[in-house]
Amino acid sequence: MSASHLLRALMLTSTVVVSLAFSDVASAASDSQMLQLQIELEELVEQEGMQSASELEARVAKGLPPAALSAVLDACREHPRSPLEPVVRRLAKHRSAPIRARALLALAEFGPSQSVSAVKSAADDRDRGVRRLALVLHRLHPSDRSEAIATTLLERDPTLAEEHDAGGGVAAPQTEESAS
Repeated sequence: MSASHLLRALMLTSTVVVSLAFSDVASAASDSQMLQLQIELEELVEQEGMQSASELEARVAKGLPPAALSAVLDACREHPRSPLEPVVRRLAKHRSAPIRARALLALAEFGPSQSVSAVKSAADDRDRGVRRLALVLHRLHPSDRSEAIATTLLERDPTLAEEHDAGGGVAAPQTEESAS
């Protein structure tokens, strides 16, 4: 068992203990199940090969709670590999803005062309917070193409341009959904 898995197991144990101390047993069991699911999904991301990527894709297709999807995307961001890209691209179109944002952050780590694709997708998103992420992604992964996308975004979104100018650059993205 790796150090990261041991750390996750310790986090799982401490969460269960805290949950038992401050809530009912059913809630603690639910928290424990969610953490176990997150660990399983992160392990699938970390495994090499198409079989683990296919299994992950099947589990995502069946539907997972937002916390599990966030764990998957964070792991994909840490361990970008081409068999995972279809899952990340699928989640970049998720109905939830925070999931789309996390997916675009992960996608940008897959390589230069994917980072430009992530900037473009973020710039075209319906949620202002995700559009704001396009500017962050451009800063993290600068290129001539991402510069053109960011410039066009600021030209067509005056409110975002004002925020950008007033903040002296790029602020941390906050989606409209997470603000409410």
